[in-house]
Amino acid sequence: MQEKSKNLAQDPKKNIWKPFMTLMLQVKVPWVWLAAAILVSLFGAQLSLLIPDATAKVIAGDISMGAILFMVVCMFLSALETAVRQVLGRIVSQKAQLNFHKYLLKKTFSLPVPYYDKHMANELITRITNDNVLISEFWGWSVPYMPSAIYRFVGTFVILFSYNWRLAALMGIMVPIIFVITIVTGKVQFTWNNRIQGKTAGLGSYLAEALQNIPLIKVFAKEDREEQKGKDAINEIYNTKKKYTIVASVVSFFSSAESIILTLVTVVGGAMIVRGGYITIEDWIAFYMYASGLVGSFSSILRYYESVKAAQGSARRISEIAAELSEDRGGPNTVSENPGDIRLENVTFAYDQNKVLDGASFTIPQGKTTAIVGRSGAGKSTIFGLLERFYVPQEGEIILDGKDAKEYSVTSWRKSIGYVPQNSPLFSGTIRFNMTYGLDRTPTEAELIQAAKDANIYDYIQSQPDGFDTDVGERGTKLSGGQKQRVAIARAILKNPKILLLDEATSNLDAEAAYEVQLAMEKLKEGRTVVVVAHEMRNVENADQILVLDGGKITDQGTHEELMKMSTLYKSLRELQTVPVSA
Repeated sequence: MQEKSKNLAQDPKKNIWKPFMTLMLQVKVPWVWLAAAILVSLFGAQLSLLIPDATAKVIAGDISMGAILFMVVCMFLSALETAVRQVLGRIVSQKAQLNFHKYLLKKTFSLPVPYYDKHMANELITRITNDNVLISEFWGWSVPYMPSAIYRFVGTFVILFSYNWRLAALMGIMVPIIFVITIVTGKVQFTWNNRIQGKTAGLGSYLAEALQNIPLIKVFAKEDREEQKGKDAINEIYNTKKKYTIVASVVSFFSSAESIILTLVTVVGGAMIVRGGYITIEDWIAFYMYASGLVGSFSSILRYYESVKAAQGSARRISEIAAELSEDRGGPNTVSENPGDIRLENVTFAYDQNKVLDGASFTIPQGKTTAIVGRSGAGKSTIFGLLERFYVPQEGEIILDGKDAKEYSVTSWRKSIGYVPQNSPLFSGTIRFNMTYGLDRTPTEAELIQAAKDANIYDYIQSQPDGFDTDVGERGTKLSGGQKQRVAIARAILKNPKILLLDEATSNLDAEAAYEVQLAMEKLKEGRTVVVVAHEMRNVENADQILVLDGGKITDQGTHEELMKMSTLYKSLRELQTVPVSA
């Protein structure tokens, strides 16, 4: 499936219809509403074939009550059909958009972490929003109207033939001319619209990145430079739109030429046929009206075809997400209340071609603290990713209670693990919301208070007017780094995990904050299986065992005292942090 997705991206001209139709079948389309819209649209097409003849009779002098009433009824029903058709089209479009949004949202959250390592968030947002809109418009407007446009086109030709074959021949001359004009102008508009969308997307990507890095921009005093980059992007959009204004005027002229040509052909050609005695004035009037409808229906067919092509492009981009394998949810087993040791046996893992672990084997004893140390980039955080089952080993196994990790449900596995990373992420909202996020129960106020006390964050919470309902800001920006870490530790305490992963939890904090967090973590460790990654070697000296990671393997393991005697790498890492930096 992943190979299929890769092929879609590499060769956009191959299998154009297959991903389009596959996606259409995967997503629930409001078929009943769509069928209703098509039927109403076909009814409107039939009315459009009756109105010219009825109108021509009245204009030609038939002012009988029957003729006038028939014309009025047809026009009234046509107006009513237009209103009903538009309502149904909007319903179909909105329901299709709703279903596509739900489908894409579900698919997005089901994708594995490696997918997000390779794809930018902005790209996914564009596919979920912009591409989804194009496809929903296709379902709401193109699909219901395409059959009626074809019906009107064919029906008009049949009626013209029934009047006189010469009339149909005149329209046969018109259709290729209109086809060429529409195709050329459509391609020009498509090209320039793509240019404008590309420039607009470029501005959006720039703003998304710049706004996320406001502190970095300000610390280097580069506001003026970034403002200029934004202005340059805005000017590019403006200049592109200015050029498009000229192009659009030319396109509009050629589009208007269709009406001019139509008038010339129908008036001059029709007049010659009337003078030749082949048709009556009444037929000539009807011919002119049918000719206008014929051109309109043919232009509509071409427009709807263009919308199909646009929807195909959007469907292809969305299909690249749909073709990705969802995360493997694992087997049926549930992690027990008292899980045993965790063993990694000959685990090999690589990011693309970059091998990080190469046959690594070690045991994490139950109820003990295991620390992992090594040079930067040695694969310490990768081990955490494997333990969280964000990644799957290319070789080897992760064993818990004698079973491969794959035999356990991912949900049960992750519920048994608490994770405190280097920079603990917080959501917009309150401290209460962030402390209780992910819990399957609603903790009592007493539990919240005890968790906050254990995490050394209670005094800060009490100092705030809103207490636990204090707003933390976007991504927790109203809290300091240490406060965010302690809220995350409180969250882990409330989760009460059986296994705890601590990833450099004090590495980005000042001494006082690090001390507070360290105290909170000691409380959190009690009675759990703990795995610690730390650059600060002094933070792992009291671990029950320390693993030294080098070259993708565990080269040494033991206590701090044992490793200081037998591990050259461990000793050198420890000494590097005790040697003072010369002035």
